[in-house]
Amino acid sequence: MNAKKGTVEITNKAVEQIASRVIADVSNASKPSCGLLSNVMKLFTHEDSNIKVKMDGDQVYLNVCLYLDVCLSVQYGVKIPDIARQVQYKVKEVVEKMTGLVVASVNVYVRGLIFPEEMKSEKPNHTHSKKH
Repeated sequence: MNAKKGTVEITNKAVEQIASRVIADVSNASKPSCGLLSNVMKLFTHEDSNIKVKMDGDQVYLNVCLYLDVCLSVQYGVKIPDIARQVQYKVKEVVEKMTGLVVASVNVYVRGLIFPEEMKSEKPNHTHSKKH
């Protein structure tokens, strides 16, 4: 984006972070765990392998289209197409609002399911015993 006193550039990494936050806020969806190797690579590259952003155009002339590929997992038992559409809509809405750039597409790839027993093992146990 060309400002009167300089240039503003929005990087793919910034768009990835916005999309990542949106996915975290959508209920019944999360980014899949890609294992130890993926986590080690993320430490060194600082890239999220579950979200890919492609920019087509020139930000200087505000002629940019964004294409996002999002990989996620959904909770077992939910309607997968509904969650995928919700992610598509919210990612597009928030990225466009925050960046002022046009999101041409958000492709959602459901790579796995989250089963109830997995959700229980990730949440801390906050049981309170009542004394009678």
